Amino acid sequence: MSDFVKHNVNNQVKVKLTEKGQEIIDARYARVNLVNTRKPDKDGYTSFQMYDLMATFGKYMVLGYEVPFDTEILIQVSESGELDGD
Repeated sequence: MSDFVKHNVNNQVKVKLTEKGQEIIDARYARVNLVNTRKPDKDGYTSFQMYDLMATFGKYMVLGYEVPFDTEILIQVSESGELDGD
């Protein structure tokens, strides 16, 4: 299992949303009459807890659909190389 690292689905990940992804987020907030305060960082990445990312975009992650975010995601690790929160 040395090719794998543990990641708790409650921990943070970062993705670069596509235009479609931003539309999905904005619509989700609008349905409950809230303003989306989630903003990308200086490098263009938006933070989510992993479970929230899956719940929000899971149904859009289907072959043939426009992907809602860049397929490479960032998972924060500590200086020791371990995932934060482990």
